[in-house]
Amino acid sequence: MGQARVQFPSALGDGAVPPPNTAGAGTSNFAPASGGGVPQPVYGPPASGVPGHPAPNYAVPPNYTPPAHGGGTTFGQPGAPVDPLAPSLGPQAAPVGPLPGAQFSGTIQPPPATWDPYAPPGSFPPSLLPQDPHLPYNTPAFSTTGALRFLQEVRFDYTWLAGRGAHELGIHEAEIYGTFALPFFHNTQTPLLVTPGFAVHVWEEPAAMLDRPVLFDAYLEGAWNPQVTPMFGGELAFQVGVHSDFKRIDRRSLRYQGKGLAVLALSPNMKVKAGVWYIHRNRVKLLPAGGFVWTPQGPDGNVVLEVLFPNPRIAFRLADYHNTEWWLYGRGEYGGGAWTVKRDTGAADGLDYNDIRVAAGLEFLRPQLSGLFEVGVAFEREVFFVDDPAPVPHPHPTVFLRGSVAF
Repeated sequence: MGQARVQFPSALGDGAVPPPNTAGAGTSNFAPASGGGVPQPVYGPPASGVPGHPAPNYAVPPNYTPPAHGGGTTFGQPGAPVDPLAPSLGPQAAPVGPLPGAQFSGTIQPPPATWDPYAPPGSFPPSLLPQDPHLPYNTPAFSTTGALRFLQEVRFDYTWLAGRGAHELGIHEAEIYGTFALPFFHNTQTPLLVTPGFAVHVWEEPAAMLDRPVLFDAYLEGAWNPQVTPMFGGELAFQVGVHSDFKRIDRRSLRYQGKGLAVLALSPNMKVKAGVWYIHRNRVKLLPAGGFVWTPQGPDGNVVLEVLFPNPRIAFRLADYHNTEWWLYGRGEYGGGAWTVKRDTGAADGLDYNDIRVAAGLEFLRPQLSGLFEVGVAFEREVFFVDDPAPVPHPHPTVFLRGSVAF
């Protein structure tokens, strides 16, 4: 077995160099131990065993002055300056790195204490009040990729308003529509929603006012909910349709409706909406719309409060059962519509029906299927003919039932 010989200058003493080993080439630098035993190493410069090469001189030059150093410890006397030419061995070596109190220079600074290295790059604060304690706001990131379901839903609604007397008005309303999603501005998160629909309204009393007490709605609606920033968005919709008894169709049968709302997220679970709703009826054409929506999540996420005009709603989540969500809700609605009709006298006329509805119901939600059943009261009912100045007696308030199913 061979032995490798490595010699180091002495880091001890007052800097004087011990005399060189005169053992000559091939002589070991280990001195015999007293009384036998393992030889002890001799610390000193190696012997020069190569002809023509003198032994190295480790002595400090006589005129050498070590540079000043701001701190640290040295070999030899305490407090003496550090000699950079001297080997730095042992626990007394000068510290490596910036001295205490050193400052970063240039444009690269250390990250702040609140910096999160795992946060997505370019993320924005989620709301105006990020300190809201109810829920950490998880704003969906905008994406141009991902699957988009083309057919969002197909829904069928049926409503029955009771009434058969002379001053009552019974109505059967049936409506079917489907909503389709189309990519818009290459963003699958806020698609264009296209909804074609068809509805039938059968009036029971007073049938003598109309030649045919069956009214129809055929329409096409487009809706878009842009999200400009995580805090600011909108709700836009436009609808064009033909509303008539299909006996008299003129320019008044073609109606345009729509809405425009600005949406501001004040906190993770609070949104404020404000705008207008254009319903294009003969007596009432424009309604102000807006309010606030409260949707807490987490431990308090079983209540949804929508204080909105003209369609407020509050919902309470019940216990889930077999992968189905059950919600108990109450709501209000400004109901009715406008059509062109043929009167019992044979003349064409425009017709408005308006009412206010308040209802309570039970809704279920599950994958690929949802539905509801509700019971309510309709009041402030009004029938208005455009061309006939004679007032029509207001129908009495009545109860109504409504059911809906969606796939």
